[in-house]
Amino acid sequence: EVISRTAEEGVPTTRLDAILHQIELHQREVTGDGMPYGLNLMLRALGAATHNGDAVAALDLGPAVERLRSRLSDPKYIQKRLRALVIDNPHRVTLVVAPDPGLDEVRKAREAKRLSAIRDTLDETALANIRKLAQDLETRQAQIDDASILPKVDIDDIPKDLAQAALEATVVAPGTYHYMGKAGTNGLVYQQVALALPALVPEQQTLLPLMCAVASEVGIGEASYLDIQDRQSASVGSLSMSVSTRASRDNVDDASGFLIVSSKALANRIAAQSSLMLDTLTSASFTEGDRIKELISQMRARRDQSISGAGHSLAMTAACASMSPLAGLYHSQSGLEGIAQLRAIDDQLRVPNDIDSLAERLTLLRDRMLSTSRINLLTVADSNNLENASQTLRNTFSGAAADSSVGSWSITEKSSLENQIWAVNTQVNFCAKAYPTVPSGHPDAPALSVLAAYLRNGYLHRCIREQGGAYGGGASHDGNIGAFRFFSYRDPRNLETLNDFDASLDWILTSEHDASALEEAILSVISSVDKPASPAGEVKKAFYDGLYGRTLEHNRELRESIISTTVDDLKRVTETYLSGKASCSVILTDAKTAVSKPLTELGWTYRDIV
Repeated sequence: EVISRTAEEGVPTTRLDAILHQIELHQREVTGDGMPYGLNLMLRALGAATHNGDAVAALDLGPAVERLRSRLSDPKYIQKRLRALVIDNPHRVTLVVAPDPGLDEVRKAREAKRLSAIRDTLDETALANIRKLAQDLETRQAQIDDASILPKVDIDDIPKDLAQAALEATVVAPGTYHYMGKAGTNGLVYQQVALALPALVPEQQTLLPLMCAVASEVGIGEASYLDIQDRQSASVGSLSMSVSTRASRDNVDDASGFLIVSSKALANRIAAQSSLMLDTLTSASFTEGDRIKELISQMRARRDQSISGAGHSLAMTAACASMSPLAGLYHSQSGLEGIAQLRAIDDQLRVPNDIDSLAERLTLLRDRMLSTSRINLLTVADSNNLENASQTLRNTFSGAAADSSVGSWSITEKSSLENQIWAVNTQVNFCAKAYPTVPSGHPDAPALSVLAAYLRNGYLHRCIREQGGAYGGGASHDGNIGAFRFFSYRDPRNLETLNDFDASLDWILTSEHDASALEEAILSVISSVDKPASPAGEVKKAFYDGLYGRTLEHNRELRESIISTTVDDLKRVTETYLSGKASCSVILTDAKTAVSKPLTELGWTYRDIV
C-alpha cells in the first residue's frame, strides 16, 4: 500500500532534500567512539571490493549524490524507479515466518535421538577412542603455550602522560555555563545541553527513562510526530534525550545526574539544530496516544529481544542491585526489573483512557526537568564553525534560566541482598555473581580492575569457555557502583559456573603467578582506560569528566596505580573484598530449568518474565 501510494503520488521535494542531507552528513562524519574510524572505513569499502566494485567510490559518495540530485530534478524520477524496480518487477518472493513455541523442545528431542542412534553404533574400541580424545583435549586445554614467540606490547610502551581535549568555558548567566571544544569534525557541529536533575519523586524517577526514549519520537507543540520527523531529517543527523548519572569518586552512595539533549548537524543547519533541541526539551507533546502506545510496544519488543544477546549484562546488573543506590537504579530502569516495569506499563495502556493519564504524567515530568539548578551547554565543531555554532546555541537558550533554589536530585534507597533466579525467554544460561567493593577514587579500585582481567585471562576463560562450553565468561570491576562482578555468557551450565567463580578466588590466593600474566592484565585494563575516541568524542569525554569532578590529574593517578599493581596487591584485595565475603548470585535461565530441582532447592528468590 505504501509503495503503491508513493508510486502514484511521488515524494515531496523537501523530503528528498532532507534524505540527501542525511546521506551527506553520514558521509562526512568522523566516527570512532565505538569502532575505530579506520576499521569503519574498511568495512564500508569491503562490500564493493568483494563484489568487483570500486572501493574508493564506496568511500566517496559525493559524486554519486550529485548524480542522484541531478536525476531528482525530474519530479517523476522516484515514481518511475519504484515501478521499474518494485511494482512491475516479476522477480518476487514472499516469506512469512511464524514463531513456534515448541521449537526448542523439538530440537532437543531430535538431537537426543541422533546421539542415541550414534551411541548404539559404537563398540568398545570406539568408546575408548572417544575417552582418549576427551583426555587429550583436557590435557591440551591445561597446557600453557609459549607466548614469547608472538610480538607483544610491553608496559614500557604505555605512554607516560595522558592528554585531554581542551575546553573553553564561558559563564552565560548565573547557573548557566557554555563549554566550547575545537575538533576535526569535517564540517559537522555537535551540540549538547545538560540540565542538572531536580529532586524527583519515585514515580517520576520510574517514568524518566520512558520520557527520554519517546521525547524525540513524538510531536512538538501542535505539530504531529510525522511533521517533526520531517523537520529532524531536514535539520539534524540525530537528536536524542537521555540521562547521565555517576557516583562520587569517594562514595558510591553519593550520586549526581543530568538530563542530556544531544544532536549533530551539518554546519549550514546550526540555527535549525539549536531551535529543534530547545523545542524538543520544552515542548515535546505526549498527546498523540496511538503514537505513544506504538513506541512503548516497540520498546518492549526490543527489550525482550535483547535478553538473549545481553543476558550477561542483565544478570550482572541484577546481582549488583544491592551494592549501591545507583546500582539499584540501573536495575530498575535498564535491567531486568526495568523490563518488567516496561511490560507492566505496556499492559496497562490496554485499559481505556489510561494513555491520557500517562500523557499527563509525562508532560508534568517534562516541565519538571526545566526546573534545574544548573544548565550546561556544549558545542563541538571545527575552527571554521565553532564561534558561529556557539553563539547560535547561546542565543537559542538565552531564555532558559537556572534556579539555585531547586532541590538537587539524589537517590538513597538500596535493595536487600538476595540471590535470584530469573526465568526468561532463552535456551541457555547467563550467570553472575557480585561483591560490594569500593568507589572509583579508592586506592584499591585499580588493583580490583587488574584482578578482574587477571582472573579472566588466567582462569575463567579456560574453565568457563573452553571446558564449560559457554560462549564467554569473565570478571570486571565497576567503581561507579562499587561492585566486582563475575559473569558467563550463553552458558550450558549454571551452578557449576558459580562454583568456578569461587574456585578462581582460591586459585589467585594459592597458586604461583608469573610476571607476564600480570603484565597482560595491566595492559588489558590500560587499553580500556586509554581507548581512543573520535575527535568530537574526546571533547565530549572531557566535558563529562568536568561535570562529575574528574580531573586530568585523577586520570593520571588512576593510570599510574594500574601500571604499578603487583601480584601481592591482587591477593590482598581478593582477601579483603572477595574471598569468603558477602555476595549476590543471579542465574538467568529458561522457565523449565528455573523450576528444576537443583535450582529450587537453593531457596533463592524466583522471578518470571517469560
